[in-house]
Amino acid sequence: SALITANPNVGPLFGFEHGFDEAIELYSRSLPGKIEPHEFIAQSETVVEVALKWIEERPRPYFLVVLAIDPRAPYLPPRNHDAAQFRSRSGVDGQISSLRRLSKSRTPDDEARIRELYQAEVKSTDESFGKLITALKRDGELEETIVVVTGDHGEAFWEYDIQGHGESLSRELLQVPLIIRYPKDRRLPPGARTAMPISSVDLGPTLLELSGLRIPDRLDGESFFDSAIQARPPVLAGLDTQAHTLLTAMKTPYKLLWDRNRGEISLFDMRISKPEAEPYDPRPDEKAARAREELLEALIEGLRVR
Repeated sequence: SALITANPNVGPLFGFEHGFDEAIELYSRSLPGKIEPHEFIAQSETVVEVALKWIEERPRPYFLVVLAIDPRAPYLPPRNHDAAQFRSRSGVDGQISSLRRLSKSRTPDDEARIRELYQAEVKSTDESFGKLITALKRDGELEETIVVVTGDHGEAFWEYDIQGHGESLSRELLQVPLIIRYPKDRRLPPGARTAMPISSVDLGPTLLELSGLRIPDRLDGESFFDSAIQARPPVLAGLDTQAHTLLTAMKTPYKLLWDRNRGEISLFDMRISKPEAEPYDPRPDEKAARAREELLEALIEGLRVR
């Protein structure tokens, strides 16, 4: 088993190598324990090349996590993936310094250019991982391999006057792709989709079940399949930085946000346009008021906060 990572936040510095036989880090350090933005040097194409070499040299079966970091700031995609529709109209680039300037003053074309650069990085990363899937198919291993494609977070682009990530728990940050493919298991029919909110913490138990392995009793999360026939618990998430301590619980159609630094608890109705711009007052709505209490209880119990 191995972790191949281009993100130091998901590496040995924070203990993510535990449980793996190998941890392959594709970045450099200028100072011990600190990575500067310019040191995120390994693009997805390189990450996938390392992964293909690892697969070629290792015995079967194996467990491999391949993590690229391209679709995030700084937004510096390969030129051949850049549509450049807004390049001349804006003039800004995806460097961190440009993004800091845009936080104070920007035009609609500036915003469009940054989104364009981000989308180019997504396209480039998609193409890179496509090479990994193609190699598995070429070698006759794709049908025998559980393949999962997902992300660790999204990016905000000024929907609530916030850009990037690390400052909010808005839907733009928390809603990420999740694709699971394993043709040998009939519970994953081709093209099946679900609108049911699913937590990333449930992915571990799901993979264990698909592999025919026992799910440890104390493991966080639960298999997607175990809970498919019953009401799923609320999805929980948190953000803890020097500037923010945020906790949230979500169960369609409501979302509860607890800002612990400010001592504020807000409820949002996710069915409306720009739902997280203003809190929703649950007092005139019996269902919303009940949902607020249930979500707060789930948050306190699930995250063990006091």
